[in-house]
Amino acid sequence: MSPPLRRADQARRFGDLRLAMPDVMPESNSILEDRLAQALAVRVLQLLEPVLEELAKGRTADILVDAATLGHELGVSRQFVYDHAEELGVLRLGSGRRPRLRFDLETAKRACERIADRDSAKGRPPAHRPTARRGGAATGLLPVRGRPV
Repeated sequence: MSPPLRRADQARRFGDLRLAMPDVMPESNSILEDRLAQALAVRVLQLLEPVLEELAKGRTADILVDAATLGHELGVSRQFVYDHAEELGVLRLGSGRRPRLRFDLETAKRACERIADRDSAKGRPPAHRPTARRGGAATGLLPVRGRPV
């Protein structure tokens, strides 16, 4: 059985230098941490600058949505979205057997208009979501124990 590690050995082994040398200029750690935090904040702002400029101009970044959301936005079924995924500009996330499908909303809207124009030129009815049937007076009910309801 190996002897227990000293605190400094543990610190070096696990990468925490403050534990290895706690008495060597402890205030320098906080100064270094402050400088690192400030440099990180500046870099984050540099990376976000183009996005913030677009937002200031009133434009938003590309919005990616799933098939169900796209179908709802376009007024078509989810199956229509899957059937026309390539035409709608699908982005496949992942490389597995069934990658997640995402769509840029604006690109898909333009593509759906092209599909509708193409289908109307061929004489097909426009794609739309089937409306749900609602029960009511027009719907007959099944008899209960042989008696009409």
